[in-house]
Formats: sequence, C-alpha cells, structure tokens
Amino acid sequence: MSNTRRRAREPAIAGVALVALVCGCATHIEGSEQPPLGWTADPASNDCTALSGNYVASGMPAPGNAHAGTFGSVWPAEGSLLSIVERGTNAPPRKSPRLNSAMQYPTNVVPVVSILVDDSGRISFDAKNAKGEREELRPQAWTCHSGALTSLVALNTENFESSVQLWKSGDDLIAEQTVRATDGHPADAGKHQPVARFHFRFSSTTR
Repeated sequence: MSNTRRRAREPAIAGVALVALVCGCATHIEGSEQPPLGWTADPASNDCTALSGNYVASGMPAPGNAHAGTFGSVWPAEGSLLSIVERGTNAPPRKSPRLNSAMQYPTNVVPVVSILVDDSGRISFDAKNAKGEREELRPQAWTCHSGALTSLVALNTENFESSVQLWKSGDDLIAEQTVRATDGHPADAGKHQPVARFHFRFSSTTR
C-alpha cells in the first residue's frame, strides 16, 4: 500500500480520537486501566527474545476496554496486531485477519503475524497472507525495554500520542496501548497525562 493511501486512512482514526478527547481533561484513565488477571507479564528479563513467536492477528479485548464511552467509535471490538505493529496504535486493520464468505481474495487476509527478536536484540516482524505469500510490512520503530517491546507515535495531532507495550503472558502476546495528552494539550502541559488505556490478548499459534 502506498504511503499516500495509508495517510488518507490514518487521519480518520486520529480525528475521531481528537473529537473524543478535546472536550476536556480526563479525571481518570478510560478503558482498561490494569491488565486483566492472568494477562500480566511474565517475569521481566533483560532482553525480548522470549517474545519471538507467531500470533493470530486478531486479539481478544480486555473486558475493561468497554469502560471508555468517549472512545466507542475509535476502538474496535478486537485488537489488530497488524495495525499495532505498523501504526503503533490499535485500529481497524488494512487487511482482514480471517477469511470469510465476504472476503473472496486470500491476498487481502493476514491471519498471523510473526515476531522475531534475536540474541543481538534485532527486532523484526513477518507475515504471510492467506494465500501463503509474504506480506510486506512497514513496522513502526520498536525497542526493547525490561522485556517488553515498546513503541511511541503521535496520533496525527499535536495533542495526543499512543504508547504501546507488547509483552509475553504464558504462550500469548499482550498489547497495552496508552493514549496520552502531550505538551500541546493546554490542560496537561508537560505531563504527558494518560487519558485512556486498552489491553488485547493475541493467541500463540505454536502451542
């Protein structure tokens, strides 16, 4: 997909988020403030090699995600590992995670995303479409911090940013996304104040 086409879709995501948030300073973190029981990270390590694996592209949402009234039109009912890897934010995926009767072309389906972190700390992502052909990914810049992969992106506005952490819980991958008000938001200047948080669980395909 060209950069022009990707940019055309991203403002729609960020625009709705801005409308939802600009109404005022949040007094609490909307959504899933803490990961559900059983979704917490495995013991921290000095590297992220344990995160290597193959994970389904569609993620189960934490029940607490629903506690975000102003985000109802922004956050889908499931997580998209494809969007998280490429955009640094959860969003409707550019390709479906599953083949169904309405999806006639396997090349438009990406069911699994692979993560590889080698002993040198190099991080890479891979995927194949439902036809078995390699999917070209354009991942965000990811770094390893205390055993979790982290990414930070602006949400197409000076006011808000998306911070994502990926960690291992058992065999599965957990994604935590925190939306934060940045210095551009007058009510929270200098604080990078969290205003919403969401968790998604991506099952391993190699159990």
